[in-house]
Amino acid sequence: MVHLTLAIADFMKILITAALYAAASAGGLVLLGLCALGGVVWGVRRAFGGRRGE
Repeated sequence: MVHLTLAIADFMKILITAALYAAASAGGLVLLGLCALGGVVWGVRRAFGGRRGE
């Protein structure tokens, strides 16, 4: 019985770790995408002049 309890606990640990890893990966991809989008916006503003008259 103890072995079954330990096996279930290990399995739950694996599931929680996988879920946290997936969430961290998704968060990292979102941040990377936002940085890339910011860089594109900055480049467009720089190329076409953010302010009129300059």
